[in-house]
Amino acid sequence: MDYGAGDDPDQDGNDNEYADGTNPYNGSLLVIRLDVSATGGTVDVEPKKTEYAYGDTVTLTGRPNAGLQFTGWGGDATGLLNPLPLTLYRSLKILTRFETPVALAQALDTPLRQWTTGGDASWFGQSNQNHDGSHAAMTSQAPFGTVSFLETLVEGPGTASFWWRAESSGLDRYQFLIDGTHEPLASSPTDRWGQFAWQKVAVPIGTGIHSLSWIFESQSGGPAGSAYLDQFSFRVSIPANAAYKAWAALQFSPEELANGLLTSPEASFQSDGISNLLKYAFNMDPRVPTGGDRTLQSETGTSGLPLVSLSDTGNERQLSVEYIRRRSVQDLAYIVQFSSTLNDQGQDGWQESTVEFTTPIDGDWERVVVKDTVRVADGRSRYGRVKIVPTPD
Repeated sequence: MDYGAGDDPDQDGNDNEYADGTNPYNGSLLVIRLDVSATGGTVDVEPKKTEYAYGDTVTLTGRPNAGLQFTGWGGDATGLLNPLPLTLYRSLKILTRFETPVALAQALDTPLRQWTTGGDASWFGQSNQNHDGSHAAMTSQAPFGTVSFLETLVEGPGTASFWWRAESSGLDRYQFLIDGTHEPLASSPTDRWGQFAWQKVAVPIGTGIHSLSWIFESQSGGPAGSAYLDQFSFRVSIPANAAYKAWAALQFSPEELANGLLTSPEASFQSDGISNLLKYAFNMDPRVPTGGDRTLQSETGTSGLPLVSLSDTGNERQLSVEYIRRRSVQDLAYIVQFSSTLNDQGQDGWQESTVEFTTPIDGDWERVVVKDTVRVADGRSRYGRVKIVPTPD
């Protein structure tokens, strides 16, 4: 049978067939070549040959250079399985990806949030597959019957949102759970089977501390799949209380008040990163954009974000927080906390301090200084914050 230059019955390339002297109509009578490339590491090919026969088996093992991690195969191979067994039925070109490790908090766009991963395979940050053009978390691929999980804690009420997707050749299961159960009020299903493209999920979270978990189960029995998670955020729901409403009525026009995207407590009228609630709490003008140093001036300032400072006491240091507080207003709680790790839990996590010194400013405001009860030796980290908590109407 005749065939033209554009025909390739067995998909091995007519030029290769001509050079090898093989029959282009017989897919089992061809010379197979394996082209494996890598940057940032090496790949062991076992057995390593210049040519292979139809049906030969090989195993590829990616080995990253120091300081890098293996993040998957590309080209004619996909996934994370490493070592990767292959049965050769045609010539292949395979890319091996190595990259600098990315912390889960960075990959998920949550630099101050603590994440936990475990199970039969870990999650890790990488840049090869993501939704935002930067990084995302993904699972290590694992054999049939294995489970991997990713977890964080939030304090509600609020809304958790994220983007997720899965690569699967079978019925691998990817779930999102709140305190171990599915959330029926989510914006899309939170129990998925098989492969699906990037999808955004938004879920209401009730009052209190809750565990959020993403669980990937390999159940297909076929090639191992992968799950991805990106752009996690948690937005606290802030009730609009009477005192805030009275303040907002003095700051905004009726037309502006009708637009909650501009004037609600959680909104930022000037889009400067400081919510209206914080400006209400710290005597800041919501109509004036804040730029540069937005912190309170020590001892004399009457407006601004809390000032965190460090004082030396010999070989140790002590952290203090200075801020201004509304007097005789019951719709806000000002909670000063200190931490050594930025974690929400544990002995070194955020702990409330109630040792404060107050100085009246006028009939509406007072200055508050709170000193940390933990003294820090040189070289150790310590953090302070003021947490604003609206109280119910």
